[in-house]
Amino acid sequence: MKFKLLGAATFVIVAVLIFNIFGKNENNKGSKQAVSEGIFMLETMENADADVVKAEIDEFQNELFAPPASEDFSNLTYGQRFASSVIIGDSIAEGLIDYGILSSSNVIAQKGMVVSKAQTEVSNAISRNPQNIFISLGMNDLEYYRGNTDKFIGFYKERIEEIKSNSPNTKIFVNNIMPVQEKAIEKNEYLLHIDDYNEGLKAMCDEIGAVFIDNSGLIEGMEDIYQNDGIHLKYDFYPLWLDNMAKYAGI
Repeated sequence: MKFKLLGAATFVIVAVLIFNIFGKNENNKGSKQAVSEGIFMLETMENADADVVKAEIDEFQNELFAPPASEDFSNLTYGQRFASSVIIGDSIAEGLIDYGILSSSNVIAQKGMVVSKAQTEVSNAISRNPQNIFISLGMNDLEYYRGNTDKFIGFYKERIEEIKSNSPNTKIFVNNIMPVQEKAIEKNEYLLHIDDYNEGLKAMCDEIGAVFIDNSGLIEGMEDIYQNDGIHLKYDFYPLWLDNMAKYAGI
């Protein structure tokens, strides 16, 4: 284990050296200093505990690959902004792919998905080692659990604990269940429990340290943004949604 970590540390530090030598230090004195610092780091790590080495590697990677604080993310495409993120969801999240805004490399979505049956999707997201995971589930769960908020939240916690256990450095964001039009509620009375489910999600996030994202205000008063079923949303919603998620994640 220690040798593997040292190998990873060597890679990171070599990258740091290259960055310092060719990116920051244009003079010979600066280059020699960068090399000396790198050698000292390796010698220190050689005798360090494996957990300490891993922590050092994570810190170097974060510093090396983090975008500049002054970077204007609005100039990037959504694919670039969400390159290190995965969105897990149902047919509403599928719209990101259907409208060609993001690809399946960043979106794991399936029509009709409910949180109790999303283990495979969560495992798939974890395997991609993302910096951020955004979850957008709940619309189908309203009828599936017959409005039982406690049961819904219980399964949601299980999915989040899977992420926290297997990918502890991944930040977790939970999207609210979007409001629906009255005509949709007339066809499905369980949609009346959206507010209850969202209150449960907010409380859950506060309890376990996930970030709750309320997107409801994005479409307030925009009745024409819904598709004919009064549930799913048109193209214009998705840039608003991505911008809001990106704001919370700082990407």
